[in-house]
Amino acid sequence: MRTFLLIFLLLWLLGGYFLCKKHLCGDSGPTQSESSKTVPVIAGDDVCSSKLYLKDKATDFDKVCDENFQFLMSSDTYLTPGTGLTQTLSDVIDYLGAHPDRRIQIKGYYLENEDNNTNYQDLGLARANYVKTYFLEQGVNSEQLTTLGKLGNDSCFENDTLKKGIAIAFGERVQ
Repeated sequence: MRTFLLIFLLLWLLGGYFLCKKHLCGDSGPTQSESSKTVPVIAGDDVCSSKLYLKDKATDFDKVCDENFQFLMSSDTYLTPGTGLTQTLSDVIDYLGAHPDRRIQIKGYYLENEDNNTNYQDLGLARANYVKTYFLEQGVNSEQLTTLGKLGNDSCFENDTLKKGIAIAFGERVQ
């Protein structure tokens, strides 16, 4: 009888763990250290594609813009966005307004040989924060925006202009 109870207890614990993991204990969003690991879904092999991929795996929001924020060498100020990028960003802003539980992570790229004349630890973070300011000016809740900088690829510069200035990843808003 004791063996039966021990086996039953073990099965109960294992079943409860897997049930909780799969159905009951939903993911509460990434922790601070995990949020820096969030990566956008990018199609294709071109690491310097100037396209901006915007896909939220949790919903049906899925957009690709042929334009991206572009920056001059050693500058944190983006060049004037085109109408395609402006319209796509307007869609993102509307989406975030309709889904206050969602957030975006703005990843700004930089190169080691660029001069960082900002107060940020790297030029990528400065660029991401400059883009964050754009979203804030459009009325997006600051709690829905996080930023980080990432070392980019030297081949992403064309005529002293960074073709792929940022990447955006979606996730749950940490409450």
